[in-house]
Amino acid sequence: MTLPADRSTRRRRRGSGGEWLDTSSQPGPGVLRPQQPRTDWITPGALVVPYGTMSAVEPTLTDIMDKVVVDDWGQVGAGPYGALRHHVDTGRLTRETLYAELAEIVAGDRPGRESDDETILLWHRGLSTSDIALGAAMLERATERGIGHRLRYA
Repeated sequence: MTLPADRSTRRRRRGSGGEWLDTSSQPGPGVLRPQQPRTDWITPGALVVPYGTMSAVEPTLTDIMDKVVVDDWGQVGAGPYGALRHHVDTGRLTRETLYAELAEIVAGDRPGRESDDETILLWHRGLSTSDIALGAAMLERATERGIGHRLRYA
């Protein structure tokens, strides 16, 4: 679903202090594109997490990042889709320019955020472990609230 441009703009204003920027308003075929997030909206210390199947950010976004992290370079480097697809296709984002894969930070092989003003971009293409963790959290919430239906798996 694409948000009307006025809602997308409100999301930008709330995020312009560096807290967050929502890039979820992606166009589909024949759908008017809301204003694309701009590189100059990003302030020092921001964590930027673009997502979507289409390139959703300006080409200059990676130029201002202190660190660019991906969940899995094998997924990021392959295929025609993704929020930073243009960056990979044009050589702005390569295995050599990448700071780390998320697992390297989690395992302690590379440091994560090292200062409050460090600007970091995480391109999360989606790993099955994320799907499993989200599913477990959803099941736990549903169980706590007594909602949902148990389905027989055959």
